[in-house]
Amino acid sequence: AELPDNLKALFRPVAMMVPDYRLIAEIMLFSEGFGEAKGLSNKMTQLYKLSSEQLSKQDHYDFGLRSVKSVLNQAGALKRADPDNAEDLILLRSIRDMNLPKFISQDMPLFNALLSDLFPGVEPPTVDYGSLQRAIEDELAREGLQIVPPIVKKCIQTYESKLTRHGNMLVGPSLGGKSTAWRVLMQAMGKLKKEGVEGFESVRAIVINPKAVPYANLYGEYDLQTFEWTDGVLAKIMREVCADERPEEKWLLLDGPVDTLWIESMNTVLDDNKLLTLINGERIAMPPQVSLLFEVEDLSVASPATVSRAGMVYVDAADMGWRPYVESWLGRIGDKEHKEAVRALVERAVPKMLGVRATKCKEPVPVTDLACVRSLTEMYDALATPANGVIAGEGDAYLRAIEMTFYFALIWSIGATVDEEGRREVDSNMRELDAQFPHRDSVYEYYVDPKKRAWAHWEEKLHAAFRIAPETPFFKILVPTVDTMRYSSLLNTLVRSGKHALLTGAVGVGKTVTVESCLSALDETYVSSVVNFSARTSSTRVSGTIESRVEKRTKDTWAPPGGKKLVMLIDDFNMPEKEIFGAQPPLELLRQGMQYS
Repeated sequence: AELPDNLKALFRPVAMMVPDYRLIAEIMLFSEGFGEAKGLSNKMTQLYKLSSEQLSKQDHYDFGLRSVKSVLNQAGALKRADPDNAEDLILLRSIRDMNLPKFISQDMPLFNALLSDLFPGVEPPTVDYGSLQRAIEDELAREGLQIVPPIVKKCIQTYESKLTRHGNMLVGPSLGGKSTAWRVLMQAMGKLKKEGVEGFESVRAIVINPKAVPYANLYGEYDLQTFEWTDGVLAKIMREVCADERPEEKWLLLDGPVDTLWIESMNTVLDDNKLLTLINGERIAMPPQVSLLFEVEDLSVASPATVSRAGMVYVDAADMGWRPYVESWLGRIGDKEHKEAVRALVERAVPKMLGVRATKCKEPVPVTDLACVRSLTEMYDALATPANGVIAGEGDAYLRAIEMTFYFALIWSIGATVDEEGRREVDSNMRELDAQFPHRDSVYEYYVDPKKRAWAHWEEKLHAAFRIAPETPFFKILVPTVDTMRYSSLLNTLVRSGKHALLTGAVGVGKTVTVESCLSALDETYVSSVVNFSARTSSTRVSGTIESRVEKRTKDTWAPPGGKKLVMLIDDFNMPEKEIFGAQPPLELLRQGMQYS
């Protein structure tokens, strides 16, 4: 509404200016050597306007001037590489290559339709990435991973994005393949350098989780009493890698949530200045061989200033699915008969049970499909041993033992995350898969007896002659039940196979007691430790607690004393207070340790 004159007189007029995208694009295209700059700039401006209006609103989308500039720079590079090529074809390829990596799968068809409307009859040729694609596929095969188009495409898109921007973000949900994409690309570039292929350098990656340390320890701080400067982790690493003049590429990988508490200080690094300015006035310039790579789930709390400065590559977990992971896992099973039996069981049971879990069950703690399948494979690996009756060369008995072990692992992976109502659905569907389940009680009440090779009730493991020792303190009395026996057995299996386990449930159901009884039953090759989280727990305290339980072996290796294995119980895992933007630094520290140790 119009302000009244007496109120309007109290305000100073402010002129707002919107940049003329078409004119800027036209001038840049002329400067890059394009003869048809006027028409092409019109098409490009119209495309960006339609894209911002019609595509879905995602936090990592940016159709601003920085995005336009990076596309035009790429178009200029393509023009100089092939001056005789059609100009509209060059611009179309540049727009496609710079924008497709950041789109979610649902927006791809609409964007391609907009391109075909504005560039009718122009079809960019399929680019042959030759030696790079071959090196990526070789590295995937060497690591025992599947050569599937989505992961190869994301590796190439990350490489192309790094050619035009020194700051890039791999965005997408967990278990989508972000870490695999940059790691395989790094190894592929190193392989091409060894082979002497021009244009490639070996890569060194330094991983930092910016939320695993306090802000003051990230960039550095002044002591207000002594005015003494203390370096931060990022500042120290940045200074070291920027001073290194060797031609090898250095990637600073920031793997953690992006929020305005810390990322705003990186704005001058991400834009054309390429300068990290610290509070003490020091300025660290970033040379061409140093670049930033962010690995983040989403950018819901990042400012538009940050989003526009970085190149985006969206890695969608739905593109990959869970089947490549299963194929890689099956490839590690040596016995051919065993492998084929498990493959048949996977095809028969896993899609069905994942569908049941998604459509008919509720999960108190939501878990992705791939996380469930990963739990299934880890549980099966821990159980499918000769000690548990899976002995090769016994014909039908061997195949039956594989089948029963697989179904038991299926129940306690895909079927373990659902609530009580969901367990009834899992029970009825599991009985359809294996008719030999006893009719009494649900399938959750049975385990595989390795001697009889049959389903046995958990009750059979309870000792009828249980007596409490006379002098046991009241708070230490634990009466074994079917539940404590069952969960202790499952935890014991996972701990002995070196797998991480998360026990969830309501308050007061006996989670801590169950885990402590499991830890007390471990033999002398293990040492255990309990860390209690609270709302005031900080990442610094967690780091100090873990370090107090281990000793230094080499420069960067810490291990428990005496060659033992350390098992840590983190009690009240959900308790650390969330920061203003939702991050929990103690959990970020643990995640980094679990992923990179």
